[in-house]
Amino acid sequence: MILACYIEEDEHGKNAYAQYDLGQAVSALVYQAQILGYYTHQMAGFDKEKAKKLVEKSHTPFVLIALGKIGDYEKADPKIVEMDKEKKERKEEFYRLI
Repeated sequence: MILACYIEEDEHGKNAYAQYDLGQAVSALVYQAQILGYYTHQMAGFDKEKAKKLVEKSHTPFVLIALGKIGDYEKADPKIVEMDKEKKERKEEFYRLI
């Protein structure tokens, strides 16, 4: 798991492109992971207030990235396999934005 953060302001001043810069960095990470045979899953639905406790005050948590290889269902815990196969419900308000 990777917690991707941006720094909006530091001793050099405000960075108006902090979120854009982070997006470019995450994009490069995802492309490189794919080249190396890894998979990524980016998530915005995490507790950002709890995440802030894990990083320096100047860092703003923005996205959580799972990085790894696809596992073997034959070797996985049956509870995890079942949970993975369940239909995922999305928040209704998200679809209203599309």
